[in-house]
Amino acid sequence: MKTNIRFLVLVLTGSIYGLMMFVSSICGAVSYPTSTATPLASDLSMNQYNLTDVGDIITKGPWVDVRAYASFSAAIDAIGTSKKTLLIPDMQSVTADKTVPSNVTLWFLQGGKLDVSANVTMTINGSISATLTQIFSGSGTVKFGSSSVKEIYPQWWGAVGDGSADDTTAINKALASLATYGQTDPGGVLLFPTGAYKTTSTIYVPADITIRGSGSRYQESSRIVGTHTGAAVLSLKGAIDVTIENLVIEGNSITTPKTGLCFGRVNAASAGSHRIEDVAVTGYFSVAAIYSIASEENKLSFLRSSLLGGGAKYVFYTSQSDDLSVDSLYGSTNSGIWVENFSFINESTAPDAVGIYMNTGAATSSWSFRDGFIAQKNNAYVFLGVGTVDAQDCNGPIIFENIAGEPTAGGSPVYAFYLGGFGGTHILANLKIENCGIALFGGALNYIYGNNSLVLDSAQLIFNNINSATQKPSSVFELKRSMVNLSGQTFTVRNTAQTNIIVGGTVTISGASVANLLLEAEQVKGGITGRAGVDKFRMLTNTWLYGVTSPTSGTWAQGDIVYNTTPTAGGPLGWKCTVAGTPGTWVPFGGQAAAQADSTANNTSELKADFNALLSKLRAAGLMAP
Repeated sequence: MKTNIRFLVLVLTGSIYGLMMFVSSICGAVSYPTSTATPLASDLSMNQYNLTDVGDIITKGPWVDVRAYASFSAAIDAIGTSKKTLLIPDMQSVTADKTVPSNVTLWFLQGGKLDVSANVTMTINGSISATLTQIFSGSGTVKFGSSSVKEIYPQWWGAVGDGSADDTTAINKALASLATYGQTDPGGVLLFPTGAYKTTSTIYVPADITIRGSGSRYQESSRIVGTHTGAAVLSLKGAIDVTIENLVIEGNSITTPKTGLCFGRVNAASAGSHRIEDVAVTGYFSVAAIYSIASEENKLSFLRSSLLGGGAKYVFYTSQSDDLSVDSLYGSTNSGIWVENFSFINESTAPDAVGIYMNTGAATSSWSFRDGFIAQKNNAYVFLGVGTVDAQDCNGPIIFENIAGEPTAGGSPVYAFYLGGFGGTHILANLKIENCGIALFGGALNYIYGNNSLVLDSAQLIFNNINSATQKPSSVFELKRSMVNLSGQTFTVRNTAQTNIIVGGTVTISGASVANLLLEAEQVKGGITGRAGVDKFRMLTNTWLYGVTSPTSGTWAQGDIVYNTTPTAGGPLGWKCTVAGTPGTWVPFGGQAAAQADSTANNTSELKADFNALLSKLRAAGLMAP
């Protein structure tokens, strides 16, 4: 009879387990162990079966019920090294430090919970199965060992996600449980199901952790909402190798955090190597929506940020030091940041508001903003300052590529790019601005502007999307070894301009200038004003072509040249246009033919004069005796 009871229990148990696995497969809310362990049907029916009456069915099967033992700790000790699933159907106290070995799976049934006492640490090296309900309580600490649980939920510590309950403690406890996880096996993941998670202090994210939400679109998203005046909603201060995905980070409009997402150091040790993907930082902040200080090697992609108010002026602010006093961040090098596929919207009405604000110095390098959009209400879309952080210059590279922009409703920015040196003259090296179609309307506008204290060295400024004559760069700074294409606009290069290639437009260069090559977008024509008569330029203002004879059609300018592609001994090297016209007057040059053509003598007397002049030149050159 006892054998029949066992058989019936196992059959019922297998049916219920199969039903639960089916439900979990369509709901996705429950994580079950990979073990084939099956709990007793009596356990799943809320204590309707007296466990002490079934004897070795419980103690010798692949699963045991914690209530068969004096305590949770006693159950773990009794299991020892056996592979078991420990069923937890009610509240169990953990009053002393305890480690759950990797051979034990904890299965929390409805109402099951572990209450960890103060100053007690429970380390879980095995796996867990639980629904989205609270399974840990108490002021003690829960820690997961390497490779134990790959994904955890803030709901396990009591988070609600309804936008009203304070979920700060639950989130912090969940993060703390993974704080040592990645030291031997990176990859612990904190999952936020759809909901609004209210926080009342800064959430500091430890190293080697992934935070993953259900989406970054406002509807059906996972939102962490900061309702406090602390440093940030989420801070990666001092951390390395953090990943944040599919999440909304939001600042409350009434009680406003300083920043939404903060990167930075706590000391000289490097911090960074973060990956932020498909994340929205939105709402109200008092300093900046995104604040990055001396945090390196970060990749941000599909990042959307909307600054709606709160007193902040900047959507994205970066520097080598904590200029705006957000969280006592440590100043250091600030290199290797890549921002791609981004959208920044700045609704700040401050007259000095900026979409992207960069303070740079010698330790700022390898920054790029690519394939993005900026909407700005006032001042400048991009501000790039050199020398405000330290007295050293910036070696770059700093890249802005394929960025579009337009004013927000009622806005009227006056600069697309404002570049400035401060506290003396500074050099900004390896700046690249290319294919950025940023709209400006009305007033005295400057697509690109630089003050007298900035020198651009080895820059590439290529603007082929300037959509209005009023958006021209009315003045540019000193240039060295740079390439500039400014869509045919008329502009001024200030001070000394050295060894540059300037494509298109009419250029005025003030000050002494050396060896600049001016090119038109087509062929090699261009114009120059200013001190062209006294400064030295390597100017190509005419057309150079190749052919087998001088042109017989087309309109040509005086000074145009055709080089001979089939030269012969004694034949001309080419032909030059001496009188403009259609096709103009062409004469050969170089070779014997040129020598014959260069004499315009009409009689013996004139020919003698030409011959004597040639002899004088040969004597002066020392090629003939006097």
